[in-house]
Amino acid sequence: MTCKHPTCGAECRRPAKVKERKLITPKKIYRLKQTPLKKRRHTKAKPRKGATLSELTLRAQAVFNEWIRRRDEFEACISSGQRPGQAGHFYPAGSFSGVRFDEVNVNGQSVEDNINKSGNEQAYRIGLVARYGTEAVAALDARARETKLKKWTREELIAIIVKYKS
Repeated sequence: MTCKHPTCGAECRRPAKVKERKLITPKKIYRLKQTPLKKRRHTKAKPRKGATLSELTLRAQAVFNEWIRRRDEFEACISSGQRPGQAGHFYPAGSFSGVRFDEVNVNGQSVEDNINKSGNEQAYRIGLVARYGTEAVAALDARARETKLKKWTREELIAIIVKYKS
């Protein structure tokens, strides 16, 4: 076989390339045995005995909000008077977890007020005073300050789910 390099003639003067084989050491063999051939992307979830605290909180929030929507189904939105479609919190549930499940704090609110106007707080407070009275709103303010960061227990969350589900 002739070389196609321009400086070579009929016979190639360049040395033949020899592939060097890399030796596999015992450490490399051990590493090869340890690494799986394919990494599993989807693994089956381990079975749990009960729901986690965050799952119970979400479930209690869903049941409570559904109860509020049914309670205020025939009343007007607390802040604008429109048709309520959501359960709006006066004190946000993330910042004031102690009044997350308070019936005075949560009322039927329109989607426009709850989402687009971030709760429409000024009109919401006026609606709270008109619906519940000044004393009840002052008591709500005190409860919100006292229990700003409340850690709900499993038993409390289960009791909330049972109470508002029926």
